[in-house]
Amino acid sequence: MRLQEKYVRVLVREMILQEKTLEDIVKTPSPEDAPPGVNINRDYMPPLDYMYNRATSDYRRKMKSQWNQNADQAFFQDPKNLYVYHKLGLYSGRRSLRDYFPPRQIEIGKIPGIDFPSKNEMNCFGIINPTEEERKSQRSDEFGSFRDEFFTFKKYRVTLASLYDLGTELLSQATPIEFEKFKSSGLPKRPPANTPHSFFPLDREGVGERRRLQDVVIDNWIIDTYYCREENMAYAKKIGLKCEKI
Repeated sequence: MRLQEKYVRVLVREMILQEKTLEDIVKTPSPEDAPPGVNINRDYMPPLDYMYNRATSDYRRKMKSQWNQNADQAFFQDPKNLYVYHKLGLYSGRRSLRDYFPPRQIEIGKIPGIDFPSKNEMNCFGIINPTEEERKSQRSDEFGSFRDEFFTFKKYRVTLASLYDLGTELLSQATPIEFEKFKSSGLPKRPPANTPHSFFPLDREGVGERRRLQDVVIDNWIIDTYYCREENMAYAKKIGLKCEKI
C-alpha cells in the first residue's frame, strides 16, 4: 500500500513538472470573469494595504495557496537552487537597520528575525543556481545600487516566487491594528489581485533562462549576515546581528 502511495506521488509530481507556471494550471480570469468584488483589470492600481475588502483578500490568498500547492517545493526551498537576499528599504525608502529593529521596540536577546524566526513575511530577490561568489556578495547584481545594504538568511521558507516584482504590501506601512490582527500568523505578503498567473514559475523549467527572480516571499526567517556600511556596524553588533562591511 505504501509503495502504491509513493508511486502515485511520483506520478503526480511528473505531471506537475509538465506545467511551467501557475497559468498552465489555473488560467488568469478575464476582468469579466473575476469573482464578485474583485478588480483584476491590469490598468487598475490596487491598494497596498492589508485591510482591503474581503473578496479581494480571499482572492489574493487563494492565488498564493495555488502556487504553494503546485510548485516544486524541493526546488524552491533549497538554497543551492534558489538563494535569497533582501535589500533594505529598496521600495519603502526606510533603509536603516533601526527601521527594521527599532531600539525602543525590541528586547535584545529576544528579537524576531535574529534570535528566533520572524513570522512577518519579507520580499527578497532570488539567484538561480548561485555561484560561491554570488553567495558572498550581491554588489554585482542589477537591482538597485552597489552600495545597497542587504540581509542573507540562515533559515527561511519560500511562500511565493515571481519572475517580476509583485508590489505586495509594505511592512513599513502596517498600522498597529494590522499588527494586532496578524499577531499570531505574522503579516502576510500577497500578490495584487490583477497579477497574471504567468508571473509565478512552478519549477526550474518555469524560470526559463533567467538567473534571478525579482520577487521571492519568505517567512519564518532568521538573518545570517547583514552586509552594511561601516557606520552601521556598531548597532548591528549591539543587537546581536552578524555583519560584514560592503
